[in-house]
Amino acid sequence: MSILQSLLTSHDFHSLSPPSAAVSLKWFLLNLYGRESYWSQLLDRTVFASVKEITGGRIRIALTGGAPISHETHRFMYSTLGHLLQGYGLTEICGLGAITLPEMGYRLSTIGAPGPSLEIKLVSVEGTDYRAEGGQGEIWLRGPSVMKGYYKQPEQTQEALTEDGWFRSGDIGIWNPDGTMSITDRIKNLVKLSNGEYVALEQLESRYRDSVKIKNVCLLAQGGKDFILGVVEPSDDQISKEDLLADLKAIARKTGCSRSETVRDIALTHGEDWMTNGFLTTSGKLKRREIEKRFKKEIEEMYKQH
Repeated sequence: MSILQSLLTSHDFHSLSPPSAAVSLKWFLLNLYGRESYWSQLLDRTVFASVKEITGGRIRIALTGGAPISHETHRFMYSTLGHLLQGYGLTEICGLGAITLPEMGYRLSTIGAPGPSLEIKLVSVEGTDYRAEGGQGEIWLRGPSVMKGYYKQPEQTQEALTEDGWFRSGDIGIWNPDGTMSITDRIKNLVKLSNGEYVALEQLESRYRDSVKIKNVCLLAQGGKDFILGVVEPSDDQISKEDLLADLKAIARKTGCSRSETVRDIALTHGEDWMTNGFLTTSGKLKRREIEKRFKKEIEEMYKQH
């Protein structure tokens, strides 16, 4: 056990709760060896045995997509169950656009390499710092799996497709040094604040979801303000607004959020399930306009107070 003891003493695992410490240790071991090892399998047989039992004990590979997954959730899945691949796709391209593979190792924050038969390029987004020459911009796709157009909707088709067949996804991507790509946000979710800083709402929401005290969060921003607000579905209906806001601000500090990216105030949806109250699509994506409409008065009041 001397090797395991040295790992424990050389890293700050002791400052974490037992479950968090075990996940952090497993994640460290996976990246140290690049695969499962005796020590990681020892954790599987002891600490994570109950998780594997509940999920059937036979999961080796799973897939996530549709919306960003937080780093904490991704590490937990990797550490307790197996490879959690990240996929990127759209109906307009018949599904697969890019995907990570087990052979790539244990990766966070990437959707992997482009799928077969597809070309992908990044195009500069006007009025922002996302420039194609810097390896970031809107994701455009072309290939035989890309649609010919929207049924009986010529105007939408013209907006989405270029004359030479490129589909404008509306997603912001970044090329990684190894040829994989990461998604930053949706163009429609980029907001320029009054201080000139752009905030990527969807990306920030994935960070704040690291909090175990929330189920869902919808961030809101206005161009005439220099801060963001949030509407939150708490995990515990008894939690106070002050306690939850303090927890979210702690998450912001932990994940390196700037002042503009740190949520200033929040409204809570006590006693409501976002999956059934119309705040989420069937695939779990936020209906941002519905949420803003429902909390219009609360949002206006929060802006007045700050």
